[in-house]
Amino acid sequence: MKAKSVLNCWVLVSVVIMIAAGCMFSTVESHAAAKYHLSNKKITIYLGEQGYLELLNSRKGYAKGKTKWKISDKAVLYGEASIGNKHFDFTPLKTGSCTITCTNNGKKYKCTVKVRSFKKKVKVLATAVDKNGDTIQLVRVQNCTKKRRSVFAVQQGEHYGDIRMSVPAKKYGYFLIDKSKKYYYSVLPAGRINSFVMDSGEPTRNCSSKVKVKIILKDNNKYVIEYNNRSSYWPKVNVVYVLYNKDGKAIDIDTKETSMKPHKKKTSKTYTCKADDTVASYKAYVYAVDY
Repeated sequence: MKAKSVLNCWVLVSVVIMIAAGCMFSTVESHAAAKYHLSNKKITIYLGEQGYLELLNSRKGYAKGKTKWKISDKAVLYGEASIGNKHFDFTPLKTGSCTITCTNNGKKYKCTVKVRSFKKKVKVLATAVDKNGDTIQLVRVQNCTKKRRSVFAVQQGEHYGDIRMSVPAKKYGYFLIDKSKKYYYSVLPAGRINSFVMDSGEPTRNCSSKVKVKIILKDNNKYVIEYNNRSSYWPKVNVVYVLYNKDGKAIDIDTKETSMKPHKKKTSKTYTCKADDTVASYKAYVYAVDY
């Protein structure tokens, strides 16, 4: 009888051990299944922005093992892997949707990416042709989104690469475009503090309480841009301007940028109009910030 009781106890203990071992095995198995994960499963990105994905370890850091990335539609996204293929950068090429698949040790992880375009309005403010026949335009781009900050991307010449301008919601960005050479420049991130427009009827304007900008038209197609800094900062002033002849036709468009020393009362430089015509008036778009 006693031997039978001992046998029953051993059977009970064995059953308990088997159940516990099964629970532990299932726990370890589920933990291993959830060990790696992508940083995002769904992403919405806009043209001009850049995004990335990472294959991460739920405990810490990146996943281990051999990893490959694949884009379902390469016409929508372009991507490159880095950091041992655990980090994947991608750039949208056109609107649409696609899937990025990450394969690690035979297991696949997927992320759906939707590419959208910002609502924007483009307006050509002025067009000028210089004596070399180069056509230059000043273009204003308005961000029509309600909340999100938009990024306007344009392609420059082969020696410059891409440029991007970040513009707050319902504000403007200005681009200076040399259409003949296919060079594009972002000139003014409008919507920021101390940005304004001045013309010939207002030759002097305060960028801030102690920083002033002045444009002086002279004979022989020359003009002077004068800066006055009475502050203790190192202000940076960017001026993009359009020069007109007596008939009101734009004859030159250019941009100048300067940084002034603290307490520099006056800094000026003389420039010559590129066109073979007399400068009668101007319109300038100015952006200044104190550092």
